Amino acid sequence: MIPILIFLQLFTLIQVADIVTTTVLIKCGFSEGNAIMAPIVATPELFILVKMLAVLAVAGCVLTTERRYGHGIELSCGACCIAVLPVVNNLAILSLVI
Repeated sequence: MIPILIFLQLFTLIQVADIVTTTVLIKCGFSEGNAIMAPIVATPELFILVKMLAVLAVAGCVLTTERRYGHGIELSCGACCIAVLPVVNNLAILSLVI
């Protein structure tokens, strides 16, 4: 259970990193590339709310999967791997700007 909690903390940190890097890029004049997220990102409070709801949704799925099937670690690891992609992209763009 401890590794799952560590991955869920990592997932939360990744979501915060996405909020921060996206916000910095928007302030630098860039626009959100994801058409679904663009209207959400336009309102900072809504963006934070959506990201935190994502954390709760993933945590619920991971903990339920662990309890029922014993494979929560795989799901939490996969969620982190997928969630880190936009952050890496944002950091790559920022490295060109700074």
